[in-house]
Amino acid sequence: MKIESTVDLNQPLLKLQEYIGQPAPKGISPVFNWLAPQLTHAEAGHVRFDYTISKEWLNPMQTLHGGVMATIMDDAIGVAVFSLGLPTYFTTINLSVDYFVPANPGEKVSAKAEVIKAGRQVIHAICEVRHSGTGKLLARATSNLMKTSKEK
Repeated sequence: MKIESTVDLNQPLLKLQEYIGQPAPKGISPVFNWLAPQLTHAEAGHVRFDYTISKEWLNPMQTLHGGVMATIMDDAIGVAVFSLGLPTYFTTINLSVDYFVPANPGEKVSAKAEVIKAGRQVIHAICEVRHSGTGKLLARATSNLMKTSKEK
């Protein structure tokens, strides 16, 4: 489903597109900076980031910690919503994650987030994380985000 921006000149999307193929800009949030994703695709309501699994992100079994995986998906969804160019921020009100396959340190994964329905007060979005080499689905999340009163 193609989501159109509600802003004629979607400045947030244009700014995101400047970073395609480069390290993501610093300053979005400390967690985003820590994850250090690389933006590979950005259009209104759709983004894709690549990540390299860091040893700091591991659980006791030495695979990607589920909380970090959820954070990757929550952040990617947040950027997909941001890419719509709406005048106010939205915040996550729920995030449901299904985990399928573990990821190991040094592996590369790709998170693809998409806005499914952009309402005036609530936005519904999804995210899938796949192994970059094999394309194997590692995890999938659905989320709802609520409009805040904080303007951009």
